Amino acid sequence: LRLWLSFLGPETAKKLLLLQRADLSARAPENSPHVRQLDALYGEAVRLLEEGLCLSVRDLAVHGEDLLAIGFKEDKRLGLALEKLLRRVLLGEMDNRRAALLKAAKDMLIPE
Repeated sequence: LRLWLSFLGPETAKKLLLLQRADLSARAPENSPHVRQLDALYGEAVRLLEEGLCLSVRDLAVHGEDLLAIGFKEDKRLGLALEKLLRRVLLGEMDNRRAALLKAAKDMLIPE
């Protein structure tokens, strides 16, 4: 769900879930398991968004300047490292906390 919200963006994702629910409601009873599952999914999406879910690189608790300060060069590996950190946060592998992200970024550094 987190990856999906990140990929589509919050507003598009919510609209798509509401559209799916309207379509499903037209074809299935209101109390069907599928409708209830979709309602639960929508509720979880709203909850995550209200909690301030990290959805993009700019939402991370670290930025390019932070990675430059720990030894990254200003090249494509900097952006790739930020994308990798975002993916780990979205997958729930790590929290969007500065210290944890910096540690993970340091582990990505290739010694010269």
